[in-house]
Amino acid sequence: FQGEHSFTIQPRRGGVLFRNSECFSGLLVPFTIKASRLRAQKAAFQGFDRALKRRAESLMNRSIDER
Repeated sequence: FQGEHSFTIQPRRGGVLFRNSECFSGLLVPFTIKASRLRAQKAAFQGFDRALKRRAESLMNRSIDER
């Protein structure tokens, strides 16, 4: 059983594309990961993503206001 969590940030016109992902592999995956756990984990990742977006945008706005 192995899990890999990754974050990628790619430049886009007018901003960036942020990806937050996790990949599990191994023979035990079907026996150890339940759908309910995956849903809860997805919700947690989405909450993190929203909070990061708000923080990044607030810092960007602050930087623009200081010019």
